[in-house]
Amino acid sequence: MIQYDKQKRVVFGYSMEPQENGGLVLKIDFPRNGECLRKTIVLHAVKQAEFDSEDGKTTLHIVDTDYETYHIILFRTERTGMLQLFGKEKTVSDEVKEKFKTTAQDLQFDPDAINYVPENDEKTTVHIVDTDYENYHIIHFLMEHMGMLQLYGREQTVSDEVKEKFKTTAQDLQFDPEAINYVTENELCL
Repeated sequence: MIQYDKQKRVVFGYSMEPQENGGLVLKIDFPRNGECLRKTIVLHAVKQAEFDSEDGKTTLHIVDTDYETYHIILFRTERTGMLQLFGKEKTVSDEVKEKFKTTAQDLQFDPDAINYVPENDEKTTVHIVDTDYENYHIIHFLMEHMGMLQLYGREQTVSDEVKEKFKTTAQDLQFDPEAINYVTENELCL
């Protein structure tokens, strides 16, 4: 089974652009050595709903779709694999979620690592807990089933004083201060 490291997450972004020849251009933005880099991969259609790079190191497979409301995509490289569920609307049916979970298990992904983005904006509360309006702000996100506390800085680093203020706020809101993980410039790419 593919194990999911819940502590270490590199933040990246990507986009897919369809091509007239039936292929896809995949653009991935990722951090490396303090820089945001972009890798462009041209994927050629191998057969219906399956794409492969020229060198065979990257594959993308549309595992399941109803062509109207959702699609499940499997993305693999030499070093990693990712299974994603995309919905046309903010919510997908419980049947589709169950299908996604079963697909994850069938493909040897850890079903306990599935994390759905909040589905209903009305169930999410955003509160600016503290800010100096110039250098940082601390934001508390509260969703129906989870909470999240985030510290944003205008610069890539914040002072120890701000970090201590964040730790105190985490404790006050009953977050485990030992679970604080500061994302470094090498792990962030937006």
